[in-house]
Amino acid sequence: MTLLYFLGAVLILIPLWFLYPIKVLGKKRKPKGKLILVSNHLSTADPFLLAAHHNRQIYFLGKSEFTKKSKFVRLIFKWLGVVSVDRGKADLEAIKAVIKRLKEGKTVGIYPEGTRNYQSEDIQPIKGGSVMFALKADAPIVPVILLKRPKVLRRNIYITGDPVDFGSFKDQKLTSSILDSAEEVLYNEMIRLQKIIRYYAGLKGKTKKALKAKLNNPKIKISDIYDEIFIIDNNNNN
Repeated sequence: MTLLYFLGAVLILIPLWFLYPIKVLGKKRKPKGKLILVSNHLSTADPFLLAAHHNRQIYFLGKSEFTKKSKFVRLIFKWLGVVSVDRGKADLEAIKAVIKRLKEGKTVGIYPEGTRNYQSEDIQPIKGGSVMFALKADAPIVPVILLKRPKVLRRNIYITGDPVDFGSFKDQKLTSSILDSAEEVLYNEMIRLQKIIRYYAGLKGKTKKALKAKLNNPKIKISDIYDEIFIIDNNNNN
C-alpha cells in the first residue's frame, strides 16, 4: 500500500466506512497476489466503498473525463492509484498500465457494466475488458456484488465470490468470439452471486446464520451453495 493511498484511506475511505455500514461476506475467497475485482455499479460512491471494505489497495479504472473536469478529482485519482481510461478509443496506454499492475501482483478494480446503473439494481450486460486483462495477465477475476444502492447510514451487504474459471479459454487467441464467450461466463457468475445475496438478505435467525457460515467458508464453493439453494431445494419442493 502506497503512502498516498494510506493518506487517502485515512481522509476519505475510513469516514465512508462509518457513513455506509456494509457487511462483507466471503472475504477469504480472494486469492493472494495479482487479482481483478469486478463488481456491479450502482452509485458514484461504489469504488470508494469497495476500497474501504477490502484490506488491500485497489487500482481502479476511471473515466479520463473526470480528471479533465476537476483538479480535485485528479488529485483523488492519484491518491487512490486510479488508472484513467479514455473510453472513446482503444486506450493502449491504459491497457498497458493495468497489465503492468497485475504482473506486479497488485489488485485492479473494474466495473464491467461500463457505467453506473441508475435505472435498476439488476446487473446489466457487461463489457469484455476485465476478461481480456485476466487472460492476458493470467490473473484471477473475483466478482464482488453489492446488495443495493448505497445510502448514508443504511446497512448494506457485499458478497465476495470464488475466482471465475476461465481455464477453457487460456492459451487461445483472444478473438472477439472467445472474449464474448468468456464475458458470458463472468456475467453468469455475477448473476448467480447476486441471486445468492438477495436470498440471504431475506432470511432470518438460524437459517441466515447457517448460510453466512457457508459463504464465509472458502472451502465451500459458491457454485455448491447456489445449487443447494436454487436447484436442490427446488427439486425437493416439486
